[in-house]
Amino acid sequence: MERGHSRIPVGLVVGLVLAAGAWAQAQSPAPAAAPAVREGDHVVRDFRFASGEGLPEVRLHYRTLGAPLKDAAGVVQNAVLLLHGTGGSGAQFLQPQFAGEMFGPGQPLDAATHFVVMPDNVGHGGSSKPSDGLRQRFPKYGYADMVALQHRLLTEGLGLGHLQMVLGTSMGCMHAWVWGYTYPAFADALVPLACAPTAIVGRNRMWRKSVMDAIRDDPAFAGGEYREEPRAGLRDAERLLILMGAAPIQWQKDSPTREKADAFLDAQVERRLPGAEANDMLYQFDSSRDYDPSSHLEAVVAPVLAINSADDLINPPELGLMEALLPRVARCRYLLIPASERTRGHGTHTWAALWKQELVDFLASPPTGRIADAAEEVKRRERELVAAIGAGDLAAYDRLVADDYVALRAAGDQTKAQVLEGYRAGKLAYRGLDITDVDVRVLGDTAVVSARTLGRRVEEGRESENRVRYLRIWAKRGGSWRAVLQMAAPLPPP
Repeated sequence: MERGHSRIPVGLVVGLVLAAGAWAQAQSPAPAAAPAVREGDHVVRDFRFASGEGLPEVRLHYRTLGAPLKDAAGVVQNAVLLLHGTGGSGAQFLQPQFAGEMFGPGQPLDAATHFVVMPDNVGHGGSSKPSDGLRQRFPKYGYADMVALQHRLLTEGLGLGHLQMVLGTSMGCMHAWVWGYTYPAFADALVPLACAPTAIVGRNRMWRKSVMDAIRDDPAFAGGEYREEPRAGLRDAERLLILMGAAPIQWQKDSPTREKADAFLDAQVERRLPGAEANDMLYQFDSSRDYDPSSHLEAVVAPVLAINSADDLINPPELGLMEALLPRVARCRYLLIPASERTRGHGTHTWAALWKQELVDFLASPPTGRIADAAEEVKRRERELVAAIGAGDLAAYDRLVADDYVALRAAGDQTKAQVLEGYRAGKLAYRGLDITDVDVRVLGDTAVVSARTLGRRVEEGRESENRVRYLRIWAKRGGSWRAVLQMAAPLPPP
């Protein structure tokens, strides 16, 4: 991958990848019977927060599925850590859209073969939090503290010294990146869903600050010493949360009139308010202030599968953050899920049917190099392919092009077999073919090349100028990159 990919429109990239079949999504099977969930609490004593504040006891509530399996050395080898989002708890992973796709027999985190740990982070769920009594006197925890407490829970509370995988969503996604450089040898793999490995700034910071300001600006908040929840502030905060987590395609379908849209928003606010606690919410949103893994990406040695969705308002792909940052990660694969009626905006992270096959493929064959390395390899192969086309080197063409390759043309689509036959029959040739402006975007095991070719084309005895701009899709199959699809458009005369 190369930096600065604004020359490739995201919509066109996604459309071509869909056409190539690289984004095929498996249909959800019938939900399996829910495995048994065990719950417990671990108390971390005399914990010192990064702020310098401390607590004599920090209670960490957790849920587990399955049982730990130890190797001959007594090390648990099947543990997986699942990390929830802001304001949530480990219970989010027991919802059918996640549990029904992940924990059943033969599924990626089959509870019969995995030991799954789902903690409630400090400040959340059943763990220690401001609403327990300290209110605004509770220590100002940050993400570094939260990850350190997760580590204490695993090592001291559950006796784990190794993880097969850390998978996190939203806030948990960011925690997974922090795990990657804070405890680089602890986990075999990292799967961050719905975040970017950089500081929360711009609009992402502004809406979070707006949530906190809405609560503090309500006179009923009273500096956190309220007797009743500051409902006006919480209502405004919840409206922001609802909008930032929107599923635009689904909502447009479900709320086709002004009245239905208004009723939906009001119902969502009323549904959420009973569980809202102002002090806890303030702390939860403030805790991201210390998050910025961007200067530590080279320290992440575990293979990474980073997953975002195109309709995520909190992590919009048009910012280009992933393309700029992920090439610095030693072993990384990136999946951007196209927006559709099946995606759920930011909440797509918990709809496992949309990405679980990518997870299966990742665990079976983790990336072996940087995305930037893959981009360079694809660029080299693209140049080899253009050289083979220009020279009529059919052996090289056959090696570089997949058997199901198709070139989409206004005069009629052309298959690999037809190209080879044209060369062999003397009906197709190129003269002086050159390639310029090569740009590569790697999306997991698929790559999109944008380039220009100049030269002359001879077809059926007719010679014409060959000045085109094109997109070509490459797919990694059996460990080797092969061209699978091409679309070209003529360039205007010079």
